[in-house]
Amino acid sequence: MGKTGKYVTVIAERVVNTHFPDVSGNYATLCGMDGNDPDPTTDQITIETPRGAKVDCDRCISIFDLIHEYGERDIDRTKDGEA
Repeated sequence: MGKTGKYVTVIAERVVNTHFPDVSGNYATLCGMDGNDPDPTTDQITIETPRGAKVDCDRCISIFDLIHEYGERDIDRTKDGEA
């Protein structure tokens, strides 16, 4: 639950935001939210993303804006694995 389509929606401290997903598998969102972390001190719950939702998380949008400053010439796709 929480990931519907291409976005992830999380309630954290009673605030609902829609995020880009994390592809590493470490977090629920690109900005590093845990989503459904079993730790009771983590107040984050993923919910179904509403139809027509758009990303409204300031941190996810900032990451998106930063990445768009780079181009294909900045990427080395020949490396396999992490440095």
